[in-house]
Parts: sequence; C-alpha cells; structure tokens
Amino acid sequence: MNKINKINKIKVYQPEYYKYFECSGSECSLSCCSQNWHILIDKATYDKYVSHSGGDRDKILEAIKVISDDPFKAVILKDKSGDCRMLNESKLCSLQLKYGHDFLSKTCRTYPRKAYLIAGDTERFFELSCEVVVNKALFNKNIMKFEEVIIETDGPMEYSARLEPEKYIPAPVSSPDGFSLFWKLRTASIAIIQNRQYKIKIRMLILCLFIQEIDQLLQSGQIGGAARLADDYVRRIDTGYFDDLSRQMPDGFAKDTDVTLSILKEMGQKGDKHFDRYLKECLQGFKINDFDLPPSDGFADDYIKYYNLYFSDREYIFENYITHNILSDGFPFNYKHEGSVVNSFAGLMAKHDLIEFLLVGLCRHRSKFSKKSVIECIVCFSRGYDHDMKGYLSMG
Repeated sequence: MNKINKINKIKVYQPEYYKYFECSGSECSLSCCSQNWHILIDKATYDKYVSHSGGDRDKILEAIKVISDDPFKAVILKDKSGDCRMLNESKLCSLQLKYGHDFLSKTCRTYPRKAYLIAGDTERFFELSCEVVVNKALFNKNIMKFEEVIIETDGPMEYSARLEPEKYIPAPVSSPDGFSLFWKLRTASIAIIQNRQYKIKIRMLILCLFIQEIDQLLQSGQIGGAARLADDYVRRIDTGYFDDLSRQMPDGFAKDTDVTLSILKEMGQKGDKHFDRYLKECLQGFKINDFDLPPSDGFADDYIKYYNLYFSDREYIFENYITHNILSDGFPFNYKHEGSVVNSFAGLMAKHDLIEFLLVGLCRHRSKFSKKSVIECIVCFSRGYDHDMKGYLSMG
C-alpha cells in the first residue's frame, strides 16, 4: 500500500517577482556551482549519500570532504577550475538530472531562496547573490509589491532562520501591541523608501529621523507612541511634510569614504577574482590608488557628477535594493544587531553606501551604464558582503 503524505497548506508573504524566478542553469555567468564557493552538505544529506545504493555512490562520496563530525560540517570539493565536481559537461548538476531535486543537499535545494519564520508568519525572499534575482528584483522600474499566497508542501517548511523580534520589543510580539508595532515599523519604513517624490538620499534621511525617534520611544517603553509615530510618518511623507527638508538639502557628498574604503579593502582580500575585478575598476574610476590615502581633491564633485549622469533616472535600483533588505533582514529588529533599531539602520545605510560607491565608480571607469555589468557587480558584492562579511553588519 502506497504511503500518502499529508499535504500542509502554509500562508506565505513574498515579493510578487518570487513566482517568476527560474534558474538560468548553464547560461549563468556567475553560477553558484562554479565560483569557488563552499557548498555545504548537511548531515541528513550526507547520511543519505552514504546509504545510497546507486552505482555512483563512491563517486559522490569522493566529491565530499567531511571537515568535522561534531558538530557535523562537510563541503563539496571543487575541480581545478572551481566547478562543483557534480556538474556535467553542460555545467548542469548530474545529481539533480539523475535523481531529482529532493536528492540534493539543503543548500542546493533552497539557494537562492530563503524563508524566514517571523512572529509565526512565513516570509520568502531571495539572496541578491544570484544574477537572475538581481535582474528580477532590482531592475523593475515599478514599485516593488508583495503578496500573500497559499503554498502546499508534503513535508516541513525549510527555514533559513527563525527571527524573533519579540526579544527586542518591550511587549510580546504575540500580543496585539507587539505584533502591530512590528508590522507598522516595517510598513512605514518601506513607505518612506518607496515614496518617489524625494531623491533616495532624502528618503534615507527621513528613514534615519524616523528610526531615531522610534528608538527613543522604545527605550522608554512607549509602545503606543511608537505605533502612532509610524502611522504619522506614513501620513507625513504622503502629504509633502518633508518638502522643506528636501529643498534645504544641498546636492552634496556626505559619505564616510574612509569607512567605505576600509570595508572594501577587507572584502578585496577574500580572493574573489570577480569582485576584485569590479573593485579595481571602481577605484580606477575614482582615481584612488591606495585604500589608506584620502581621495584626491575634487572627488566629491566628481562623485556627484557621475551619480547624476548614470543613476539620477535609475534610482529605482537603489530603492528596490533597500526595500529588499528591509524585508529580507527583518528590519528594524534585525537579529544581526541584537534588535537595535539604530544599528539596524546603520547596517542598512552601510550596504546602500557601499553598493552605490561601487556602481558609480564602475560606470565612471567604463564611461557608460551597462546593465549586465551592474548586475554582476551587485551579485559579487552580495556574495562578499552578505555571505562572508557578517561581522560588518554589526555597526554599533
């Protein structure tokens, strides 16, 4: 008698573009199977491969290196070119082709997808270290929208993390006040960033002011006041409240270049040849020859000139980038910052400043905007920062 698996129905919150994702396989220029990445093998998958009865069992196990038994850690070995040993001549996964999706490790089954359990709700997003995702998520000129869908699964949902904002709110997130506040802050933050009557730098400034006020209210335990402030900021930005602030802001350069260069220098020491190429072009574009020396005179004016030339009509790229990170990082109660809303904003601002700096420098060097190159630069940055530079997300 065949076993009938119970079908579970789960309500999921996701960006609308999620349903349009399709891996480009061997056509991907920055394949996740071919970039000298450490592809992790979980214990359950390793045990499955050990007990595998197929004739290729030994070949599979020879391609895996067990680093430690307790806790268990193993990776897939790469060939001399940096490709996963399980790729065939067409650069496609031989295991998936032969045995199906479920035969793969958790990493290979899920990437670039990630699912979070937040306050009892399931949210699905993608990693921006995939070029298909960057194209779908960031290069849509329309406002990024989200949807609730019902998915069916015959097994447990595979979560990347369980975020617990209730640890950082002075009221249980399961309570009406705590749960409402969490969503109000996220909704207000996105409303600020997606309001296109202001330039991105003004929207980030408004978000900074909002977060500073929220922090003061949370520190004093004023949950109701924080919730009302979130509603008030949504109303303000929709009614032109910040118009005077926008007019008074000079079209100047207010980035901490020393910090930016310090982080990029650290990333450049990771040995990613693709990221190194884009970093080198960025620095050449700005005529920066030494990380430890200040930029030349006229750098700020040069930066503004080329930002306006290449990105003044493409700010939707940065808008979508920030929006994606607000949702995917659990902002403003980012678990990486132990719930500090101020540090969460600092981390968000740092990521925006870094990617903007790289892209402006790249386009300055090439004297043109190339969608393909910008996508690849964002992918390489995400791989070096979001995956390998976790420490730099703690800005406090």
